[in-house]
Amino acid sequence: MNTQRKKTRKSTSALEKNSQMRRSAASARATDQPTKVAQPSGKKANSSRKRATATQSPRNRAQTAATVSKHNKNRLKKRRLRIMRFFTVVAAAAVFGAGAFALSKYVVPTVSKSIRADWNLMLASTASVPFSQQEYNGLAKEMQTYLNTVPGTVGVSLLDVNSGATLSIRGTATFSAAETLALPVAMTLYSDIAQGLLKPTDTVTLTAADLQAGPGYIGGMPLGTSFTYAQLARAAIVRGDVVAINMLMRALGPDQVSRFSQGLGSAAPMTPPYTVTPVDLTKYMVTLYAMAQAHPSTLAPLLKDLAQVPTADRLQAGLRGNSVAPFYHVLGNWPNQFHDSALFVIANRPLALSVCTEGLNEATAAIVEKNLSAMVGRFVNQQMTLHKFA
Repeated sequence: MNTQRKKTRKSTSALEKNSQMRRSAASARATDQPTKVAQPSGKKANSSRKRATATQSPRNRAQTAATVSKHNKNRLKKRRLRIMRFFTVVAAAAVFGAGAFALSKYVVPTVSKSIRADWNLMLASTASVPFSQQEYNGLAKEMQTYLNTVPGTVGVSLLDVNSGATLSIRGTATFSAAETLALPVAMTLYSDIAQGLLKPTDTVTLTAADLQAGPGYIGGMPLGTSFTYAQLARAAIVRGDVVAINMLMRALGPDQVSRFSQGLGSAAPMTPPYTVTPVDLTKYMVTLYAMAQAHPSTLAPLLKDLAQVPTADRLQAGLRGNSVAPFYHVLGNWPNQFHDSALFVIANRPLALSVCTEGLNEATAAIVEKNLSAMVGRFVNQQMTLHKFA
């Protein structure tokens, strides 16, 4: 029994000794391994870092301090760069804005004024040397030589608005007015509008007395249809609408149209059969130029209509290749009579040219008118060259 108790004590002592040894070993291992602690946030994180730093070795603390110093320097450098970039952009915007303001207020007006002055000086120098009457007489001889080879009757009238020089070959010969009658009628209308006597929106009603065979569409409208003065003038000028011409003549009064045309020096009465001369047409065009200068806004619709007359294979065709702008003209087509009267500006010189033909078919008349206007274009170019080097 005693022997058994002794054995039990020995085994218990051995177990306690083994357990104590295991606890000591576990404690030693726990001491050797670092303790994993969750990183706190905010002030707790800072205090934890400080405690961790305080427990570090001097060498580790120096390395940590160097890393933190380098990080702070980089952050400061980036902040400085952002600030410098901001102020650079602000300064550049200020300089650019000041430059744009100075450019718009001082430089651009000065340059624009200088360009306008140079342009006006060039125009003035060009217009200050008018072509003489003697020079136009030379052109008349050239035209006469050409017309001697052309059958039928051809009348020509030319007037230089700047110098007042004229050219006339059978200029006072009488021809049927045909659709060119629309020009003095429309000019009478717009003269009354400029004086405030009429409005372009006033209306005229179609009656049976206005009907007449001929070009245009107004005559195909129902009787009683109303048209404004502006609509009738456009139909008369652009389409050569004879019914529109009749309606305007009736509304304005033949006496009123006669007084207007005779005031310009025309001897042609405004009664059937309506007649015209090349000189009359030229005077109308020159007066149109003066009216447009005095009342540009009022005459603008009429000038627009004259610029849209469709046929361009007659006087206008001979001026192609020249700097001609604008070009206003009116046509007249009657059996064996074909007329074209134009107002145009070439080399800064307003010219009025009218050509009336009789005894020629339309194709031949178109060629004659084209050749005559081509002579005018060559004459202007030659004289410009001579005056330039004179």
